[in-house]
Amino acid sequence: MNVGAVCDSLDSVISTIEDTITEARGYISKGTADKFVSERIGCLAEVIECYGSEMKKLGITKREELDNFMKQNFSSSDKIFKKKKELDKAEKNWHSFLKEVDTELTGYGSSPHLVKVGDELDLDSDLIDLDTGEAVSVKDSLKCGQVVLMILLRHFS
Repeated sequence: MNVGAVCDSLDSVISTIEDTITEARGYISKGTADKFVSERIGCLAEVIECYGSEMKKLGITKREELDNFMKQNFSSSDKIFKKKKELDKAEKNWHSFLKEVDTELTGYGSSPHLVKVGDELDLDSDLIDLDTGEAVSVKDSLKCGQVVLMILLRHFS
């Protein structure tokens, strides 16, 4: 794998993050965070898909492996170092955006009823199905043969 190919992959992830935030902010500015969540939350999956695609090209499967991959193979490359900084900034913006949406939805940044790092997910816990607006248990959401996109604690990912 050469520097150019790695930079292309990082550029793809960075631009997808930035474009998705721009699209989502634009939608929210025309309505509310609630409306965004109920009607357009699926656009956030583009970032997940892009990460998966680009990581696969690089032969890695986890975000943590990306840092090690770049350190081991491109530690002396200024281009890779710059792209890594750009990716870090884009990811920070992503997390900030998600926190803003969470804050708008809950009215404050942290709530006693929100799940925290280290909490376990009970399969009988209810989640809101964004298609129907109804509460459905995690267990019932995981039906065989169906693709399910769950947005759980996305700011911890």
